[in-house]
Amino acid sequence: MSGEVLHRTTEAYDHIARRFSDRWFDNPVMEPFLDRFIALVRGRGTVADVGCGPGRDAAYLIRNGVPAIGIDPSGNMLNEARRNTPQLPCVRADCRQLPLRGRSLVGIWACASILHVPRPEFPQVLAEFARVLDRGYLFVALKEGQGHRWLCLDAEHERFFVYYSVDEVEDALDRSGFEVLEFTRNEDESSQDTWINFYARLRT
Repeated sequence: MSGEVLHRTTEAYDHIARRFSDRWFDNPVMEPFLDRFIALVRGRGTVADVGCGPGRDAAYLIRNGVPAIGIDPSGNMLNEARRNTPQLPCVRADCRQLPLRGRSLVGIWACASILHVPRPEFPQVLAEFARVLDRGYLFVALKEGQGHRWLCLDAEHERFFVYYSVDEVEDALDRSGFEVLEFTRNEDESSQDTWINFYARLRT
């Protein structure tokens, strides 16, 4: 079932890739969050933008001196990322099984991406992040709430979203070996959702 969930969500993002890129690539909404992340990782090595979409955040990382790679399951989204930022290395992959060596990254930026993974597999994703980080840092942004839902784009395409409580995420991070450094909450005017944002460090 989980494979079908991610397949359908990826198909939806393939369908809207160009429109999504045109709407969001130049939007600076995440730059204050990125600046805080950059202060943690710059000068230490490579980071991955997991669920990079059209590459907006990865491009900002590169412009600010942080080597980055973009990872996304949507081929069309990666095409947009390459078009927007030709120097960005892009990898088509599932966040539950990253094609990266252990301890090969100093940071993972996962903004509005792993909320598409069914809740039972959330610990698997965090364990995979822990595997590829070398005492590194993690930023994760999720939607606050309960349960999950499908949101329709049109008659043929829809995306799956999981909603989390702060305590639930903090517990999952702790169990996966992460220490939460900072937590923020912000309202999304475009969707009226509340985002919960975590900066965490992999414990040594």
